Amino acid sequence: MRSQIGVQAAAFSDTPLEMVLKKVVEYGVSGVELAKGRNVSIENVYNVKQLLTTHKVEAFAINNGITCLEKSGKQAIEALMESVEIAGVLGSKIIITYCSCEDFDASVSVYVKNLQYCLRSCEEKGIALVLENEPYGITSKADDVLRIIKEVNSPNLKINFDPDNCYNSGEEAFPFTY
Repeated sequence: MRSQIGVQAAAFSDTPLEMVLKKVVEYGVSGVELAKGRNVSIENVYNVKQLLTTHKVEAFAINNGITCLEKSGKQAIEALMESVEIAGVLGSKIIITYCSCEDFDASVSVYVKNLQYCLRSCEEKGIALVLENEPYGITSKADDVLRIIKEVNSPNLKINFDPDNCYNSGEEAFPFTY
């Protein structure tokens, strides 16, 4: 039986996914985090699904990358919704996303509204949208991340706590932020 451990396949984005999956199986790993635009896209999602099935590896998470949801533009929402579609096809129950906006007060209301829109689809598909703290911008401080979580008010919005990002933002990762 393989360990319940995952590998971030994005770290191997220069290596063909099939080679990454062969190595993952060799090391007894049961799942991967795939990065949209690097390992998986809407155009190749069914090919990726076939590779995962062939190698008996799960797609634990889809990494959406930084999405500028603080802007009211349709493009950012479509990018995140594409990740929801990819996760649905691959059976992933987690999408990891990041926020790049700098001015909390000027952008949080638009960000929250756009997250809520995307989360409706996540809720329908049983997918958690996981917001990772960053060392810069509006998710660099624990209190601001919690404020976003509270304002969005969805059981499908979770936090991916990255202690290194916390440290690089100047906050004490443990025990304060944790």
